[in-house]
Amino acid sequence: MDNINTGFPTVVLSITNPDVKREDAKAKFEPYTFLQFIKTVSEDFVPETLNAFYNNYINEWNVKTGTQASDNMKKSKLEDLK
Repeated sequence: MDNINTGFPTVVLSITNPDVKREDAKAKFEPYTFLQFIKTVSEDFVPETLNAFYNNYINEWNVKTGTQASDNMKKSKLEDLK
């Protein structure tokens, strides 16, 4: 039987990763942009799963920081377009 993985892996050097101290995190004042996120994540995902993973990451980041998800998503996508 195949192993079944649920959820997403932790994000390296982010405050969403319980193994990373806040002072060591790179994404502590603002979340990774989508492009930064893609470069940070070592696993390969199909586009739909990668987008869902990023949305999950943004939601976790917002919970940690008390920020609005929609603001970060808009800001991230605008940064990536520059």
